[in-house]
Amino acid sequence: MNPCIKVGIIFIILAIAVIIITIPTVLSIRKKKNQNRSKDETTISNNSQNTSVGYTTNVPYSNSSIILSTTMNNSTNTRSIINMTVTTMQPMMSHQPNELNTTISSQKSSYHLYNLNKNSNSFSSMSPCNTFLTYYEALEFNVSTTAHYNFVFKSDQYMNFYFYHDSFHPAFEYTNLMVRSNNGGFQPEVLSIQLLLYTMTKYILLMTVSDHQTDYIASINVTGPDIIDFISKNISIGDYSNQRAYEQSALTEQSPVICDIRSCSNSLSYIYYETLQFSVSVTEYYHISVISTAFYSVHLYNGRVRPFFLEKNIGHSMYGRNCFIFEALKIYNLLIMKNHDQSFGNFSITITGAGDISLFPINIIENLTDTSLPQAQYTSVLTNESKSICREDPCPQSVYYYETIRINVSTTDYYAIYCNSSIAIVICLYNDTFHPELHQENLIKCVYPTVTNDYLYVLKILLLSTTDYILVIETRQIKMIGSFTVSIISDHPATLSKTVY
Repeated sequence: MNPCIKVGIIFIILAIAVIIITIPTVLSIRKKKNQNRSKDETTISNNSQNTSVGYTTNVPYSNSSIILSTTMNNSTNTRSIINMTVTTMQPMMSHQPNELNTTISSQKSSYHLYNLNKNSNSFSSMSPCNTFLTYYEALEFNVSTTAHYNFVFKSDQYMNFYFYHDSFHPAFEYTNLMVRSNNGGFQPEVLSIQLLLYTMTKYILLMTVSDHQTDYIASINVTGPDIIDFISKNISIGDYSNQRAYEQSALTEQSPVICDIRSCSNSLSYIYYETLQFSVSVTEYYHISVISTAFYSVHLYNGRVRPFFLEKNIGHSMYGRNCFIFEALKIYNLLIMKNHDQSFGNFSITITGAGDISLFPINIIENLTDTSLPQAQYTSVLTNESKSICREDPCPQSVYYYETIRINVSTTDYYAIYCNSSIAIVICLYNDTFHPELHQENLIKCVYPTVTNDYLYVLKILLLSTTDYILVIETRQIKMIGSFTVSIISDHPATLSKTVY
């Protein structure tokens, strides 16, 4: 017989033998699995009297995912348990191991008990500007092993809890916040939360209550690979009466003047003012107290006060006692103003806070030609020889005279375009070019005369340094002639030049 045929027959015999040996083993394994499955189903059926409700939600203000589940036993009156599993983003990525293994076989537990009442530490809610006190216990801790840790809270009263990493300040409630209790607290029940904590990171557990008439007792049980020791901390939020700056002055007829949209030659347009500039050495809450013998407007500016752009950089208007967060070394200004129809009088400004305060008066502008406000000016006359355009039919009887002026600015910023005229006119600003027969094309904005503006027109607008603008001065009435002057006021140079369209 051929040797190859012999070898083939041997392999076939061996394969049949392997199949015969394997089949009984596979059948035995399947039989055991079916028996185990039947036992599991019987166990589930016996425990069907327990009801489990679960849902998934997002932790507000954190990159976390929370799974909440509540289990209620129908046969016994037991305390409900809320389980919260939170996987937080690593606040300091440099501390995260390349290969993180949070499966720890050895678990350790620590138990802590705290009492919150009227003798506890307190701060003014989540803002020292409020008078509503919040009583708290701030617990600082860290871990020596990166892993999941389970926190179980028990209390018979309504409480709030917050987990922070690195630091906490009442003025910035959501800064460094990892997770907080749902709906601001938890009812009398047991609440469980699981957090993934990292080494070399400081954590703060904050528990707060608002009712100082009641004693709040809360217990915390922590389970994880390490024993966690809490260190009670006082939250330093500054002594708000420690430092003080005071300035007393008065608005008189000799006080500096800002002109409104009218001509500065008209005393009715005068706004008398004084400006106080200040800075602080510590970023904190500060109180500002304003007292005056006359009705004044007091405005807080985050930075420079711009006389012709009083609405820019304005933060708050105030009277009486006010409270704000001021940043260290940043410049702030207080503008105290009175209109022409208001009386003169004295005023005082007091600023108190935790840091050193520098407060002194400044003059934001001496007059309209102040060198800090470069101006461009253009004067001309609309005559019967000026360019004309028809707005209605028939054309010969509806002729309006106009002149076009090119505007270029050196810096992208806000600019005030003032136009004084001896007649009623319309001023319109166009982008890039102007088409007399298509007066709506490229149009940015128009300013029309009013009964009370004395033929003074003001256009305050943001202009781009990369764009050419065309200002069109047009008579409001048919075949009217008269003079006009255009001025641009800003912190930056600008040019006005005649152009023909």
